[in-house]
Amino acid sequence: MSNHPEKNAIREKINKSCKETLIKMTQEERKQKYGRSGEKNGMYGKIHTDEVRKKFQKLIKVDNRIIKEKNYQIKQNKRFLKQQNLKLEKKMLFMEKTILKNQYKKLKKKIKVDFLQIQQKFQLTEIFIYQ
Repeated sequence: MSNHPEKNAIREKINKSCKETLIKMTQEERKQKYGRSGEKNGMYGKIHTDEVRKKFQKLIKVDNRIIKEKNYQIKQNKRFLKQQNLKLEKKMLFMEKTILKNQYKKLKKKIKVDFLQIQQKFQLTEIFIYQ
């Protein structure tokens, strides 16, 4: 679902239905379904050992390092994409400029040709008028 184009809408729909379900339930029904408080909880009365705590700390450090590396990669990718975007924009501007120049040249030639044709017609009509 992480690549789904409508993932936010789907998540909102799921959250809404979960909230509605919880609102409809009584406190006792919620405890029965989700509650594992007290003696029903698997960790009730137990404490994590120092060894387990150290393992958790190492995992957290590794996770944090991985997150930092990924964030750095994301920043690098964003910079690269910005640079590529700027290059593309420059290329597009250059292409637009050359297209406009070509269009200008074509129009200029057409106007020249049209002007020459008009001038020739005018000269022909002058010749006929004066004869």
